[in-house]
Amino acid sequence: LLMAILVAVIAFVGYRMLNQWVNDYTGTAPDQLPKVEMPAEKRQELDERVEAFRKAVDTESAVEPLVLSSDDLNALIEENAELKGTVYIKVEGDEVKGRISFPLDKLKLPFTMVKGRYLNGEADFKVSLFDGELIVHLQDFEANGKKPPEDFMKSFRQQTLAKDAVKDPKNAERLRKIES
Repeated sequence: LLMAILVAVIAFVGYRMLNQWVNDYTGTAPDQLPKVEMPAEKRQELDERVEAFRKAVDTESAVEPLVLSSDDLNALIEENAELKGTVYIKVEGDEVKGRISFPLDKLKLPFTMVKGRYLNGEADFKVSLFDGELIVHLQDFEANGKKPPEDFMKSFRQQTLAKDAVKDPKNAERLRKIES
């Protein structure tokens, strides 16, 4: 009986802590992220440059570096159904800063408290390519004007957020062929 009471108390406290976290760091509506206004001919030129680079990598042909601006990257993000409207990035030198508005419903969590909630925030990332592996580390994050506890951030900083990039064998092979 004592064990059942202890489990119930721990479950209740855990539920309350999770509920508080959801209320502190998420919102009930998505943030409006900036939209990239790119003329059709420039977008077509971007798609052609990316496709030419992709083909050169696939055939292991010599190729000029593919340099993409923040607008170029955001235009490509908008073409991706999973990312469209959820992320906007800005490249500043070797730093990547991002704004996100991610619907927690996409995570398919079993908690009803996250239904219809959005993780809206700003993040700084460190992006690199090492030995054919794309590495994206979260450096800093703020949601609803609040930074998560440092212990939480430490665990996120140690994980690469691009681990799914190599699940597709074609992507993994392409990444192995890219120098930097």
